[in-house]
Amino acid sequence: MTTRTRMTKKQLAQEARRRSADVDAARWSLAALAAQAKAEGVPDWAAVIGVECRRAPATVEKWASTWEWCERTGIGMARAALPYSFFECAEKRAATLGDEAVIEMLQEYARDLGRTYESFRAQLSTLAGGGGYGDFPDWIHRERKRVFDWIDRVPTLAAADCLRRAALELANVLAACEVQPQ
Repeated sequence: MTTRTRMTKKQLAQEARRRSADVDAARWSLAALAAQAKAEGVPDWAAVIGVECRRAPATVEKWASTWEWCERTGIGMARAALPYSFFECAEKRAATLGDEAVIEMLQEYARDLGRTYESFRAQLSTLAGGGGYGDFPDWIHRERKRVFDWIDRVPTLAAADCLRRAALELANVLAACEVQPQ
């Protein structure tokens, strides 16, 4: 019987670097590594992997969460048929829609190779009560707030006027999406 030792930060960093040669193709492997490191209580596990993969710790935490959700729900059979992004989106919406509904949709998309991630995300957003635009209106709203934060800090009045016009245009984009700023 072989006794396995717990990973150290250095071992974790080396393993993350090895697995992240192509981050998009290696997401499942990195998600498994992140979940393992989290479960083993490796200090600063998300930051360590994030540094080696050039990703924010929050992104690494999403990888671990997605892996854990897939393990908990037993959705592994669809992994070969769909890219990782489908599962990250599904895990995010499962809290609102329930595991069963989201898994059924994953299986439906796995059977139909012509359907895209973008349509999957939009369909989930619609089912969850959104407008089917995914996160776009939320992104516009956040960017508009960021523009407002800078208006009083720019070095010239002309720059402040440009930012005011940018904020107005972002409000117009929100209106075109039929989503009102919060």
